[in-house]
Amino acid sequence: MIGKGLSLAVIPATWCVALLLAAATLSTTAAASSTTRNAAGSRGTWSSGNKIDSHTYNASLEASSVAISCATTRFCVAVDESGFAVTYSNGVWSKAHRIDANSNNNNLTSVSCPTVKFCAAVDADGYALIYSGGSWSKGQHIDSIAGTGLGSVSCATNAFCVATGGVSDVYTYSAGVWSSGQQISGTNHLGSISCPMKSFCEAVDSTDDAFTYSDGTWSNGHQFDRDSNAHNEPDTVSCSSSEFCAAVPSAPPLVANNGQGSDFGDDMFIYSRGAWSSGQEVDKTSVLGPISCPTSNFCVALGADDSFIYSDGTWSSVHLKVTDPNSNELRAISCPSSSFCVAVDNNGNVYTY
Repeated sequence: MIGKGLSLAVIPATWCVALLLAAATLSTTAAASSTTRNAAGSRGTWSSGNKIDSHTYNASLEASSVAISCATTRFCVAVDESGFAVTYSNGVWSKAHRIDANSNNNNLTSVSCPTVKFCAAVDADGYALIYSGGSWSKGQHIDSIAGTGLGSVSCATNAFCVATGGVSDVYTYSAGVWSSGQQISGTNHLGSISCPMKSFCEAVDSTDDAFTYSDGTWSNGHQFDRDSNAHNEPDTVSCSSSEFCAAVPSAPPLVANNGQGSDFGDDMFIYSRGAWSSGQEVDKTSVLGPISCPTSNFCVALGADDSFIYSDGTWSSVHLKVTDPNSNELRAISCPSSSFCVAVDNNGNVYTY
């Protein structure tokens, strides 16, 4: 008798051995099962498409260009070429609402949200809009060059953004004020820009050049060394820090190079510790487009209807299908972490990784 009301039974030694062997078997099986689940989950899976825009207008998020930015795994904003925005907050997508009534075509081309309380968006008529305190500003016309507009914007903080536009101009948002345009690329059109921090940005143009912004100064263009079989120059770039960026060609008809779209391409370029790599052919059959790199060890690049994962220095060779066979092409992606990404297609669908 042990304590009150508890009795100790004597268990035969052979039973003890059997019980121990059974426990060991169960433990090994559970460990193997856990390992299998972890290995399968390390590459991730995409959700089915979720229609997030069904309002009565003909275009919003059912247009040839859309953009998305996720500040966290619980907050994203998607914009389209009809001036509408859809917000993802705590697992729920809002209804689409028009935020850009400034221009003739309301063509929003890019959005960047460094925090859940601040975003910047730009349009093809040279207007920049700010999201702050839960609402969007009316927009400020910062690019006055006729027929050019703004193509890309990236914000490191709520007090620092850089937009590309004009012919080869950059416009800096600092402490609530947009600067006038600064030409950094001659007569070549700037495509994408990425600013992971206030002191560093990387921009790419339409003729294989990359430009680095460091502590207030833009570098001269760096000519990409691309494979002779590549179909196009890189015009989409994503940087996780001043030590790591990745650039890929954009799949048409993304709004880049003054809205003219771009040709097909298949090379990837990695920026590490101040230098760009040579082009690496990731896949011979896919058209590679937008890319997002939340860390130096993880990026996701989109094809027309699939994706490729960069993990610890290696690109995956397995296609991760993210659209249905009859769906249109993917247009944008944002990954705030290596375990969460959101992709958008031109039919109003979002896909979660």
